[in-house]
Amino acid sequence: MVAKISFRSAQLDVLSLLMGANDYLADRGFEKIRKLLNEQHPQFEQHTIAEAYQPGQLLNLASPSLFAEPRLIYIQAPNKALAEDLQKFIKEPAELTFVVVRIKGTAAINRDLAKFKSQQIDCDDLKRDTDKLGFIQAEFRDLKKTIAPDAQRLLAQTFSNDLAELGAACSQLANSDHDEIDFETVDALFGGREQTTAFRVVDAAFAGDLQTAIRLLRNALDTGIDPVPLVATVAMKARQLAKLIANPAANASDIGVADWQLRKLRGELAGWSESSLENLIGQIASTDEKVKGGSRHPEYDLEQLLITVSSKTS
Repeated sequence: MVAKISFRSAQLDVLSLLMGANDYLADRGFEKIRKLLNEQHPQFEQHTIAEAYQPGQLLNLASPSLFAEPRLIYIQAPNKALAEDLQKFIKEPAELTFVVVRIKGTAAINRDLAKFKSQQIDCDDLKRDTDKLGFIQAEFRDLKKTIAPDAQRLLAQTFSNDLAELGAACSQLANSDHDEIDFETVDALFGGREQTTAFRVVDAAFAGDLQTAIRLLRNALDTGIDPVPLVATVAMKARQLAKLIANPAANASDIGVADWQLRKLRGELAGWSESSLENLIGQIASTDEKVKGGSRHPEYDLEQLLITVSSKTS
């Protein structure tokens, strides 16, 4: 099986496959190839086949021309007819002709196309937080800027559901006058559009990032989020971890979460023991009582709970 590469590592190749469901990453992959071709050959033909591929289209477009101009052929709706034409094309590729094929899903034709000798560019969705943070770090490396770890987490949380918006935000920040992008810079630009939720606060705390968790907590409280659901969210995560520590071989349905959430929980479990989780659950009960009217300073009590979560001690 051919290993998939990041669009950042893409090179000019006779055949490149953009493989995965994420259209933004596919667009970045195609633009990287197009840019490389333009750098070598400022004058080239580009052909895009957006509708269902018709037999012979590739071979017609790739046939020798009078002036032998470089060509970039982008096929967005592959099918069996394309696989048959690619078989012929690969045997005798036309000089300076580069073919890019967009492949989504796991249909049989896509599996057949993946068997061709090709450059395979990874366009899978970035579902894990670590993948999104890696994307941010790579963007800033490419843009010749640095970004602080807590600023990375805030960016990832702010644009957690839209990779295209995340990429645009990275570009906007890199064009600022700051040499290093810090938390305050990100918050100043995008804090107004962030709807901080209990899940983001709790996720930061369970990831061990207390600084970000406290900042998100204060922002959440400033925007009117009720402390009670915040405590309930900590309790839910603690119960999930307790189930997992009691049964390390549990599957997602055993815990009552999705597969990707189970992978995340396994990563968050490191450092917790059965006794420390029991102590945490006791502190959660106490904090719940305090935020429901038992304390004059519920914000302080919430911060103490997050300190316990992030340090994994109680």
